[in-house]
Amino acid sequence: WALESIYIPKSVTHIGTSAFAHIASKVVADCYYEGTEEEWSNITIMETEGYGLSTARMHYNSTSIQ
Repeated sequence: WALESIYIPKSVTHIGTSAFAHIASKVVADCYYEGTEEEWSNITIMETEGYGLSTARMHYNSTSIQ
């Protein structure tokens, strides 16, 4: 299956390598993050470049998927 958008609460501190393993396209189009861009930069993200969140359009200070 494909995942077009995802909401991530600011309580998340780590995203592991297999977080997007079952997504057919391996790419998330839009990522809505509850925190700021600075807080996002402090999250440990373990993923392959070009997959998962690395190519997503980021939306900071979001309270839900728009």
